[in-house]
Amino acid sequence: SATGTPDKHFDTLLYSGTGAEQRIGGLGFQPDLVWIKGRNQALNHVLFDSVRGKEYRFHPDTDNAEARYPSSGDLHFDSFNSDGFSVDNNSGINQSSPATNYVAWCWKAGNETTVNNDGTIQSTVSANRDAGFSIVSYTGNATEGATVGHGLSEAPEIIFVKNRDSGENWAVYALDGQSTLFLNLTNVENATDYSFDSTNTTSTVFQLGSGDLTNHNDENIIVYCLHSV
Repeated sequence: SATGTPDKHFDTLLYSGTGAEQRIGGLGFQPDLVWIKGRNQALNHVLFDSVRGKEYRFHPDTDNAEARYPSSGDLHFDSFNSDGFSVDNNSGINQSSPATNYVAWCWKAGNETTVNNDGTIQSTVSANRDAGFSIVSYTGNATEGATVGHGLSEAPEIIFVKNRDSGENWAVYALDGQSTLFLNLTNVENATDYSFDSTNTTSTVFQLGSGDLTNHNDENIIVYCLHSV
């Protein structure tokens, strides 16, 4: 159970940039989601997860599509390790000039993926049921009412969704209706963008609208699902 050992499922690491390859350790688990932010420099948030792969990053404060990090050559985020992760020289996650301090929020999912056919759209899932956290990848079909298996044992209470292929906003859904919030914007909630449909979000699936943010036809989507434990 995660209730007695939360630091085996989520924890925070602080480190200083060196401008050279370094291993950041100290976790009691292997992370599947790492969210990094420079603390004393004006840098974008940077997010990596093991389902998409270590070479792909998002900036959660922008609507940018997923990009390889870097576009060619050696990776800047080198690996997910048994007690943390390794990074190489990059301003967003490991610069020494100017001297930069970083925070990394780290979550454990399943440390492996499974194919999930609970919904009308097949998904690839890495799930940590004890902690109520899963990472879900699927391809949109632009169909109102389509469902996606999330791999958890309870309905997620909050869902973060990002289109990997297009410059779409981050859609955030909390189970209190059909409205959408946008992680990367200051906008008020939107009840008319057709991102989610709350009528069939259950212990096995979440339900989509037909909007491009969560269900763009033939485009790849990544989702982070959480519920309390």
